[in-house]
This record gives sequence, structure tokens and C-alpha cells, in this order.
Amino acid sequence: MFFRSTRKKRLEMKKVSKLEALAILVDECVAAHQNAVKTLTPNKEALAMYHNWMQGYLAYHIYAERYRLNELGFGVDQCC
Repeated sequence: MFFRSTRKKRLEMKKVSKLEALAILVDECVAAHQNAVKTLTPNKEALAMYHNWMQGYLAYHIYAERYRLNELGFGVDQCC
């Protein structure tokens, strides 16, 4: 919660639009993922575990009703 509120305050201080804030957060998430992959690459087993975890993490959040991503075209009917 602290991390989330600090990030929100930082974006509010920059006075960016919601769309710009989303773009910033996406860039930060992509950078974090790339850093994790780079760090884990020497250990193939750890890298495989990370990729498996990431797939489950994304699937959970994509299909969870609370995020309403089905309104953007994501959903169970789009899977499998």
C-alpha cells in the first residue's frame, strides 16, 4: 500500500494525465520484468519458474472480474 500511494503522489506531483500515468506505469512494469529476466537468465531453472509464475499472475489479473478487463476484450471466452 505504501508503494502504491507513494507512486500515486509522485505522479500527481508531476501533474500528468491519467493516460500519461498509465504509460509511465506500463514502462516501469516492463522495465521490472526485463530486469527480472536479465537477472534470472544465468539460472535456467529459476528463469523457467519465473516465466511460469508470470503467466499465472497475468492470467489471474486478466480474468479476475474485479478489474473488468472483459470490457476491453479480455475474458474467459477469449482464452483457450
